[in-house]
Amino acid sequence: LTRIAKNGATLLDLGSDDGIRTVFAYLGDNMEVFHVSPSGRYAVRSGRLLDMAEADPTRRDLTMRRASIIPGVLPSVDMRGQTGAQEAASAAPASQAPDGNAVLAQLEQADYGVAGRADAPRIYAFIDPLCSFSVRLMEALRPHIAAGRIQVAMLPIALIDHETNGRSTPAAETMLSRPSGEMDAAWKGLIEVVRGWRPDLFAVNDEGRARLARNKALATSLQVQATPTLVWRQADGAPRAQMGGQDLDQVIASLTGPQR
Repeated sequence: LTRIAKNGATLLDLGSDDGIRTVFAYLGDNMEVFHVSPSGRYAVRSGRLLDMAEADPTRRDLTMRRASIIPGVLPSVDMRGQTGAQEAASAAPASQAPDGNAVLAQLEQADYGVAGRADAPRIYAFIDPLCSFSVRLMEALRPHIAAGRIQVAMLPIALIDHETNGRSTPAAETMLSRPSGEMDAAWKGLIEVVRGWRPDLFAVNDEGRARLARNKALATSLQVQATPTLVWRQADGAPRAQMGGQDLDQVIASLTGPQR
């Protein structure tokens, strides 16, 4: 927290429970909620226990390090039709994993907003509007959207009401109350809602509520357990999915193919 504050982040202390301090941090469009141990060494961020004394950022996630040795413990998105030995080894049985082509057909009929050229390869992203990882994902994708390489279809859901004092649901409903082409701009405006704690800036209608209910039901049926979750069709036609915004260069390369 000291490091990110020195880099310009604003920290809001939300109080302590049994010695665990809750801190809301934001910088620009980035935001995080931290639950920090009394010593300051350990912090919970988005449900993950982090060792902040670990010098290697790739090893700070204690939740991932400890749980990854147990098959099936970590949430995942499995789809038949994915290729590669690693996916085949970790995938659920075919009877339990959704068919990738069927998933993409469902997403095509879902409630989403779009950013990018209509003729660009599309990647679907389940997002929580107030999830910092979702915000970071979109920031990382914007240069590719601006260059015409990809189109992003944003499917708002609400998974972190427990971290946002119930604001994720009206934020997602606000996005879904707007036409598809205006959702991205609405999302940018919602960041100010969190910073200023101004619920009056939510603009929800009945259609937005109904769309969120449909998206949440779809996410549940596809076992989406975290945001962002990405689904796309590779340039070679194979359906793919992943939880999280990691390895985006590889994701985009598989989406667009070598010609772009």
